[in-house]
Amino acid sequence: MQCAERIAAGMSNPQIAEELRLNPGTVKVYVSSLYDAVGVKTRLELLIWFRDRFGRSMDRRVAPLVG
Repeated sequence: MQCAERIAAGMSNPQIAEELRLNPGTVKVYVSSLYDAVGVKTRLELLIWFRDRFGRSMDRRVAPLVG
């Protein structure tokens, strides 16, 4: 869930890896698994999915990108 929250906040995979002290490849695997779990194919679709389910809990930097 930590990766998911950071994606919703607009962070890139390398930023997530650095903040969570993970290998960037590990983050990529987590993100791909998250895409599969929620049924999306792109980061933008994932951000829209977050917005639809959690509303204004997304970071303000990301909200304009998804509606």
